[in-house]
Amino acid sequence: MKEKYGVFPSHHQLSTFNTEFNKSNGSYPTFEQKLLNAESISKVKLNAKKEKDRKRNNENISKSSFFKLFKLISNTNLYSEKKLFEKVLHIFELSEVCLIGKQKTIFQKRYFPGGNKTLLPPTSLQVLGDEHGLTRERIRQIEKNALNKIKFAYGKYPDSKKINKTWLKPIIQKENKRGISKALLNLEKMNIFFMGQIKNLSNDEFYELFGDGSTFPQIVMDDIPLGGCQDSLKYMQENNICCEIP
Repeated sequence: MKEKYGVFPSHHQLSTFNTEFNKSNGSYPTFEQKLLNAESISKVKLNAKKEKDRKRNNENISKSSFFKLFKLISNTNLYSEKKLFEKVLHIFELSEVCLIGKQKTIFQKRYFPGGNKTLLPPTSLQVLGDEHGLTRERIRQIEKNALNKIKFAYGKYPDSKKINKTWLKPIIQKENKRGISKALLNLEKMNIFFMGQIKNLSNDEFYELFGDGSTFPQIVMDDIPLGGCQDSLKYMQENNICCEIP
């Protein structure tokens, strides 16, 4: 019985069955009846053991950074370890493409503390703050901004679709505040993160993003959008980069 089910009825359970059977029938059960009872009890115990193991496994998985990350991105609880690894590996690949600088570093250290193949709790905000010389609240803000981008990217390229690195190329390529235009400061407020989002803007969307009367093309230097032709020329003159106008 134990070889078949991995569990076996206790002596008390078997004895209780014999006693109750005798009271009801005026005789003790046959060997076949005892065997059927033992098998029935073993099945119940096995199911209870499986349920207990399932709950323990789910509890362990739910404490992992992978579980928490996938729930944040998809609003779904996923307890299958194999499927969870597949989903989160895709999210890691997205983060490699669409995050830069501290956002990428903090996001990956927060949710991939053991790389992308180990279930561990997420790295605490305090640990990340101490490591980067930032407050917990600042780390939380950086994490929130990174998650917003990852959510958008995952919605566009779920794990069933191949990642388009060109579409997901970040508009801001360097953590450099020099010369950042007003338009650039408004990008994330408008949930515009990637080059693919601004390829097919209508006139109204273009003016909303870059300001009324902006000219096209918008010039970029060192991966920083400087504005339209006239705005860019003015910036370069003011910063002695070039150019004298006769």
